[in-house]
Amino acid sequence: MSSDNKVESKIKKDPISKRAAFILDEGVVHEYLTEHFSRFGEPYHKTERPNGYIPFCVAENKQIFDLVEPKLSQRPGMNITHLGYNDFRGTAEFREALAAFLKDYVFKRAVEPSKLGIANGAGPLVEMLFWALCDENDGVIVPAPYYSGFDMDLTARAKCKILPANMNAEDDFAFDVSACQKAVEEGRKQGIEAKALLLTSPNNPLGRSYTRDELQSLIDWAKNNKIAVVVDEVYALSLTQPSEKPFVSICELMTPDEMREANVHVLYSFSKDFGMSGFRVGLIYSETQRVLDWASNMGFFYGVSTDTQFVLTSMLKDRDFLERYVTTMQQRLADSYQTILKHLGGKESRIVSESKTASDDTATANKKVTIRVLPADAGIFVFIDCRAFLPLDVEPSLGENRLWRHVLETQNLNLSTGHSCHCETPGFMRLCYAMESEVLQEALRRLTVAFSNLPWPCAADAGVIDN
Repeated sequence: MSSDNKVESKIKKDPISKRAAFILDEGVVHEYLTEHFSRFGEPYHKTERPNGYIPFCVAENKQIFDLVEPKLSQRPGMNITHLGYNDFRGTAEFREALAAFLKDYVFKRAVEPSKLGIANGAGPLVEMLFWALCDENDGVIVPAPYYSGFDMDLTARAKCKILPANMNAEDDFAFDVSACQKAVEEGRKQGIEAKALLLTSPNNPLGRSYTRDELQSLIDWAKNNKIAVVVDEVYALSLTQPSEKPFVSICELMTPDEMREANVHVLYSFSKDFGMSGFRVGLIYSETQRVLDWASNMGFFYGVSTDTQFVLTSMLKDRDFLERYVTTMQQRLADSYQTILKHLGGKESRIVSESKTASDDTATANKKVTIRVLPADAGIFVFIDCRAFLPLDVEPSLGENRLWRHVLETQNLNLSTGHSCHCETPGFMRLCYAMESEVLQEALRRLTVAFSNLPWPCAADAGVIDN
């Protein structure tokens, strides 16, 4: 049998379609996630599983269950109307509660409940929305580095082409709207026309809020270029410095009419700020009726159970609870962020052996590791600069994967690589820190051990200093 016939025979035997096989075989799901789901069944426990798995790679807030658990166990008031089909955009009561919550906590201005729609998570909403805004093979500009899940959301079924707008690593990836224009021009060279832009605000993976000026520059550029804009504001309340660096919603800069004219839409979900990723509830706010009609029709495939909507409606109506929750959640995030800076933070990444002499005159050496943490003020993660720890004998892109694998295999600790976040410069990693204090301390200990015992020479080696 010829090689061509063998290939054809293999294709015929595959029980799934070519498009499904493409998603499975072409690596749309990143390696760190595959490792996560193979390990998360044996998590770290101080006494029962001291060497158990710790995910630094998953953006979930594990610090707040004790705050929300009392609200989740309440079901008084449920009735027969919650058992049948309901409005796929969300029940009227839920959308009214959402509108009030968004006005006071996220958008900082009024929004009509009729302009909201819900679906089973922000990821499905991204897919659904870009089906509406783009045709197959249209380009979507995404400022990079960006959340790795957008690869699946935008390409697997929506069939969009991602055009990364690469920010400059030497400027700590500060937002520069000119990078968006470069992405448009690069797309045209490939025969791809940019139709929309997707922005996560605050930024994931940088953990950084956008300023009013940065957002305004983006709005002005998109309007001039007739580019639709989708802003994912899922980390709007996850702030470590809410007083000094408050979150600015795109809605604060635009009236409803301006959003309609500029084709701007906003997403939010309960997965991040409320740590409810398992509830699968996201929302879209749009002033464009055709987009809302599309979301309503697709709601048949992306629906949220009325039981879940009922529980969240009750929670959102309790303003005393919300005030306590947001304040406590932000303080816990701030404490964890400071823990990260205390254990890792330095102006540069380096390894130094601190020479000490034991009482028996035998010398011992304790290695001190500092890892540069890029400035952050939001989200539940930081971007760390690991370039100095990459092996010197391979290309940086290969070295990044080798470093990630070393930490995973020696310490059962999983980070998100910069490559998975489409960081143009190899050597950065995302570290998610919203976990219980004891687990965070253990994770940081393991990270330090891994970086102190690299089986290769690297630029971070700085010799020995005497104490």
